[in-house]
Amino acid sequence: PGIDFTIADINPIFFPFNDTTLVETKREKSKKRSIESYFLKEFHLKNAAFHVSNSAKHREFNIQDINLNILGLLLDQQPGKDVFSYQKIDLSIGKSTGEMKKMALKHISFKDYSLTIDSLQILRSKDTMIFHFADLRTGINELDIQTEDSIFHLLVKSFDLSYRGKSI
Repeated sequence: PGIDFTIADINPIFFPFNDTTLVETKREKSKKRSIESYFLKEFHLKNAAFHVSNSAKHREFNIQDINLNILGLLLDQQPGKDVFSYQKIDLSIGKSTGEMKKMALKHISFKDYSLTIDSLQILRSKDTMIFHFADLRTGINELDIQTEDSIFHLLVKSFDLSYRGKSI
């Protein structure tokens, strides 16, 4: 699957989350409740592509070969705290490039990004966030970052991090 966004002269809001408890309609007043709990057993996205052209912010991004696997996603809102957990998340991106004309970064590109998180649990309250995970692995190849003023140019041939393997 491929997604192509073209954004022109506006700043869109893709995820408008507001905690609304009352909604008035023309006919009557009714109560609207937010989602208290959500469970997703499996989600698989294979070989997706994502292209964004944003003329309002003078940016363009192209992401190819996106693979995302999520197992056991739980979102649970409890009084005073939110709980997010996953049994496993696997994300890989084959290639990505980005050009920004009015930002501190001018260019960013990379190949073969991967992220695997095993058994993640996040507990979030108003002033605290606590997280636990069994393992985290990530890696990236051919990272290239160029600043707008060309003073800094970062190149990384290969980077791998493993929590359980205790290695960088």
